[in-house]
Amino acid sequence: MLAVGDSTRLEIIFNTGYYRGLITKSPALFTNETDSVRRVSIKTDVVVNPDSTSPLIISPYKLSIYQFGDMLVDSMAFEVTNVSDKDIILSVIDIPDDLMELNLVNRIDAGETVRGVVRLRETAYEMTFDKSITLEVDGKVEGVDIRYTIPIVRRIIP
Repeated sequence: MLAVGDSTRLEIIFNTGYYRGLITKSPALFTNETDSVRRVSIKTDVVVNPDSTSPLIISPYKLSIYQFGDMLVDSMAFEVTNVSDKDIILSVIDIPDDLMELNLVNRIDAGETVRGVVRLRETAYEMTFDKSITLEVDGKVEGVDIRYTIPIVRRIIP
């Protein structure tokens, strides 16, 4: 229970499944503050071809940190390419920092490709999960934030 004026982090999972294009979802939030239902809106553009997501292209677009057997797999590298003609400043908007850390520069020059690494924290070595990291490009396009969500899947296969 939260006291008046307190806040908490709330995880809402939106599985894009077979959705394509512009999608809006409005999950309901129930509280004991009032009988009315509160809603938040999640608006996204589910891209069919993740290799054409200007101004950034992330490869691979989904990080699968699979571990087969006893040999520990605790990280995965990926690349971020700035396909625009402007330098980009990135901010990490969301990361499950209790499970992982992200090593990624916050500036990508026009036309440049940089390497990022997601590394599991020791407490996550024996866990399986489906999480994500969300990055935001500095500045808006037509008044809208530009965000990229990178799905991260952890599986341990004996």
